Amino acid sequence: MAEKEIILQGEDGQVDELVLTTQDQASCNSLEDCVRLLFPQEGEKKPRLRFKGFEGDWERFSFGDLYEHCVVKNDLTFGKDKIISVANMYFLQDVNNSDDDYLRTYNVFRLGDIAFEGHSSKEFAHGRFVENTIGDGIVSHIFDVFRPKSEKYDLMFWKYAINNEMLMGKILSRCTKASTMMNDIVADEFLKESFLVPSYEEQKKIGEFLSRLDTQIEFYQQQFDKLKQVKLACLETMFPEFNGCTPCVRFEGFDDAWKVVPLSDCLSVNTEKNLEGKYGREDVLSVSDDFGVVNQIKLLGRSFAGKSVLNYRVLKHGDIVYTKSPLKVKPFGIIKVNDGESGIVSTLYAVYTPKEGVSARFINYYFAPAQRMNKYIHPLVNKGAKNDMKVSDENVLKGTISIPTTIEEQEQIAQFFSDLDGRILVQKQQLERLKQMKQSCLGLLFADNQSITPPLRFKGFSGEWIMIRFSDIATIRRGLTYSPENICDRGVRVLRSSNIDEDAFTISDSDVFVDSRCVNIPLANNGDILVTAANGSPRLVGKHCLVESDDEKMVPGGFMYLVSSDEAEFLNACMGASWYKKFLVTGVSGGNGAIGNLSKDELEKCEFYIPKEKEERNRIASFFTNLDKQISLQSQQVEKLMQLKKACLNQFIA
Repeated sequence: MAEKEIILQGEDGQVDELVLTTQDQASCNSLEDCVRLLFPQEGEKKPRLRFKGFEGDWERFSFGDLYEHCVVKNDLTFGKDKIISVANMYFLQDVNNSDDDYLRTYNVFRLGDIAFEGHSSKEFAHGRFVENTIGDGIVSHIFDVFRPKSEKYDLMFWKYAINNEMLMGKILSRCTKASTMMNDIVADEFLKESFLVPSYEEQKKIGEFLSRLDTQIEFYQQQFDKLKQVKLACLETMFPEFNGCTPCVRFEGFDDAWKVVPLSDCLSVNTEKNLEGKYGREDVLSVSDDFGVVNQIKLLGRSFAGKSVLNYRVLKHGDIVYTKSPLKVKPFGIIKVNDGESGIVSTLYAVYTPKEGVSARFINYYFAPAQRMNKYIHPLVNKGAKNDMKVSDENVLKGTISIPTTIEEQEQIAQFFSDLDGRILVQKQQLERLKQMKQSCLGLLFADNQSITPPLRFKGFSGEWIMIRFSDIATIRRGLTYSPENICDRGVRVLRSSNIDEDAFTISDSDVFVDSRCVNIPLANNGDILVTAANGSPRLVGKHCLVESDDEKMVPGGFMYLVSSDEAEFLNACMGASWYKKFLVTGVSGGNGAIGNLSKDELEKCEFYIPKEKEERNRIASFFTNLDKQISLQSQQVEKLMQLKKACLNQFIA
């Protein structure tokens, strides 16, 4: 075993000296590794990473030596202002049920006590313990409370230790039992379990370190939130109001008023055609609101041009194109710059060349926001019978825009958005790589129905997989049937197909809520699998995700199934494998205009292979759960950048 000294300096200037004892010198390359190694690994009696000056094994205690089960009811010493949210650890406000009889049902929850919160989640398979770090109060009677026995008890150390799935997961798997809505702790069994504990001095060191990390994370989150507010403010002030002359905020060095001019002062119609055949079908360009001007074959996989492209319009690098084709958010067409290689476009498109002193990229970003594009072009066009735009190339230029007087300011604004586009592209590419990785792993880590072992396995596992039916591992429940009269502003959230976004659970302001009195089926639990059972688009039938709920009441809608399983994360990962895709081909009826329906009976009878050992199933579930988290985080990064760009475009330019 080798020892290696590590010095960590936080953003607060605090320096921590630690010693890493391990055979794997590469096992402490990240902050997450450091935090993980501060606690003993399975089968070990001391952590591999310790603060300098501490040595020797940690001592094993039963939880009965450390805690006592404490059932002390509120004698009205605590009022409704002292009710604590266990999930979020704060004192609740605006509590409605505040009569004395109700308050007497609450359990006393003092500083340093721990409460068991039994909801399963991706992070906590069998529930979790949460420590009271905010002060004496009361919690609902549904929470079991345990009180520390020793005075040598560091509040911060136990806050992180008792809430650590890596340390507590297996313990809770042995001393909890599943009930209707959540897991229940068996207090006597829990108190028999044991835990490795460092000296009081080392507890304090670890607790202080982890607490500082949380403080720094909170600080940077606040800084991030402030920056977002600043950005939003900038977006509202860096562009003039419509046809205005001066934005409130400018890049340094620019102070001249913007000019309001007809677009014809900025662009001239370009009627050049491909009459000499300089460009072929492989040079046809498509115009996309998301991707801009792109080679059609690269974007769509093939060329959709006719045999002859001699009549196509030439679109050179730096030219502007107007599509005259409706999109959902831009029903009167889009305007884009050709930032790539020269090529040709359909005769339906209008092509323009920027005049001297005009940045084509600025024009491109000026018309990027849907609101601005629609407001400009709508008065100039008429829609034809085929939903095409009836407007001449010249008339497109008759509207007015606000534009900086110097090309330098135009280019600086355009460069700002170009850099932002670059960041968005990098994040999107990373997201796509993660998605591709997931699909590859789904194809390699699961056995299909032609073989009884997968091509790729985690190290240490061997032997054939076993075939089971879907009903052997899960139960399927139908969703709620309700009427329009049951819908209300706030009540029980109804989960629909729109709540499944590329394998991820999502909620939105457009979700439907129903009165709780009409809900006659069990609610959705955290960790259930939501499945689309019927949809007007058959390709969406069968899509699925794990439900994520923070105590909110939710119920599946009538066109949904809810799948419950003790191994929900594993099963959800399984449903990304080839056996499920093949099943959907035959298990979904409908199509050709009919609503697609997924047969509950057929799904229950569907057979597929799974590992015989639960440990291997857990490894697979953990792998895909972590991969889904990475994909979700990456997707959020992309969405944040897209929202930032949208806000900037709406505000930087009138």
